[in-house]
Amino acid sequence: MIWRESKNHFDDCYFCMNLLFDQSLIVVIYLVPIFIEFLGLYDDEDGANSGEVNDHDCEYDVDFQGPSSEPSLFHQAELNDLIRDLDLWKESSELLASRLKEKILLHQGTKDIQLNLKMSTINVKEIIEIINYSAHDWVICVDLKMVNFLLGQQAGFTKYPCFLCYWDSRDRNRHWIREKWPPRECLKVGDKNVINNPLVHTHKIILPPLHIKLGLMKQFIEALDKDRYCFKYIRNYFPGISEEKKKAGIFEGPQIRKLLRDNCFKDSMNEEEKRAWQAFSNVVYNFLGIKKASNYKELVTELVDSYHALGCNMSIKIHYLRDLLDRFPDNLGDMSEE
Repeated sequence: MIWRESKNHFDDCYFCMNLLFDQSLIVVIYLVPIFIEFLGLYDDEDGANSGEVNDHDCEYDVDFQGPSSEPSLFHQAELNDLIRDLDLWKESSELLASRLKEKILLHQGTKDIQLNLKMSTINVKEIIEIINYSAHDWVICVDLKMVNFLLGQQAGFTKYPCFLCYWDSRDRNRHWIREKWPPRECLKVGDKNVINNPLVHTHKIILPPLHIKLGLMKQFIEALDKDRYCFKYIRNYFPGISEEKKKAGIFEGPQIRKLLRDNCFKDSMNEEEKRAWQAFSNVVYNFLGIKKASNYKELVTELVDSYHALGCNMSIKIHYLRDLLDRFPDNLGDMSEE
């Protein structure tokens, strides 16, 4: 409630006029606006009475509880609308959802993010036609999600996500044992998670070094014991990153480079963690960057073995490194988004 500013203190001031008659009315003066607001007699914004008060309007409502002090939680549809209205991209949307979840402002069952910008094969086909790709026939280095669109593969966690062979993503018992998988002769609609005709040839796809590095980092972090000092070091090292992203191993290129240069980070590791981290560092600097060492095959083999010993899961990015190493170009630094 907002009091109207008085014109004078003689006949237009509620406090002065009442205090002249009875000093005890000072209690009533402070209680009147409270009871008026409680009974809901003011309807407009400035707190003025909108009309006469009927007797039934002043009756006490035993079921009235007043405004709730509990915050109103976001449902999935409300979160989607907010992301769309703010015109947020993926990273910003994930950050927003993460912060809302930290403050317990997301309704139970609401997903972290549900983007409204949906990529489709039709949209990608239109872009390829606009840039006249067929006339240039460029090699393509994009993230693996875009590879799915370009080659007509089903998105998400599918059974056969590899576009070069029939690597079974769900056969975890044989991931670290079997290295040879049946090759894909062609991408045919209806065959092993292929749902559309490919828009480009598979030999034009370059495996993305940056996203492979991000995937290796993700597998390393997920395998860490969250109660040990190594993960606690990461938690304190990046205070601006949400706890969910840290546990999921979602880091960007500059953050990974910062850790690679930090010798104190190595001191927080046990022997298995240190071996895997050193192998990761060797592959990043001597294979996924501008330099391809002569012993790159041995470096990749050591990375795979150390990750297996650490307890990492075999992801499709580790599969590309171990089983399809010959598909990588000589200088991955020329193809990197960094």
